[in-house]
Amino acid sequence: MFNILAPYIKGTVLDLFSGTGALGIEALSRGADYAVFVDSDRNCCRIISENLEKTGFSGNAKVYCRRADSVIRELGKNKTSFDMVFLDPPYLQNFIQDTLQLLIENGIIKHKGIIVAEHHRNEPVQTEGSGLEIFRSADYGETVVSFLVFIGRGV
Repeated sequence: MFNILAPYIKGTVLDLFSGTGALGIEALSRGADYAVFVDSDRNCCRIISENLEKTGFSGNAKVYCRRADSVIRELGKNKTSFDMVFLDPPYLQNFIQDTLQLLIENGIIKHKGIIVAEHHRNEPVQTEGSGLEIFRSADYGETVVSFLVFIGRGV
């Protein structure tokens, strides 16, 4: 995945449904300036913080231990936007489409920003009218990784 993303890693990264924080930390190690991690599980948040400390990236990151939708709305109110978003929610719970919609509605993705969405193959990413375009997709059995770019609404 990061070989595909290498030319695009820069600026700020949002890692939603972070788990251990591996994706955001990898982006930091490959040149991103700052990363925001979001997970609602307290144990995951503790692990993310520990991993940031171990890798020396604590000063380049913020961890939110809250629901993704709440954090997205807060970031939108604060006019915070990102160059790259990692999205790996629980499968088959409508999180993919709902979260993509929230990201767009709240202005979280910069123009030409990249979203990497991991999702179940039975929960495809819908882009029509969203301002998002899928530029690459990879299937791994039940899992699909979709690479999207935000070009703006009405394009």
